[in-house]
Amino acid sequence: MLAERQGLAIDGIKSVPYRLAFTLGRLTEIGAAIRRSKNDPPLSRTLVRMIGREFVTDDSAARRELGYVGRVSRAEGLAVYGGVKAHS
Repeated sequence: MLAERQGLAIDGIKSVPYRLAFTLGRLTEIGAAIRRSKNDPPLSRTLVRMIGREFVTDDSAARRELGYVGRVSRAEGLAVYGGVKAHS
């Protein structure tokens, strides 16, 4: 949905197996540690976990115990963080 909102087509993009990406993430972490880089590596195991697997968050405890109410829809959030305006 984010790519679509930015006018990008990702249909033809090839992917790599999760295990390979995870291993590459570990290798870039090791490389950054060896170089004593102060910057995050371009690929890390955490990044692979976040973009390589689907996940769902449950905010029911925050709603129940804290009275949390989301004020931004997914489309609005993608518009803000995706650098484009929300569609009406």
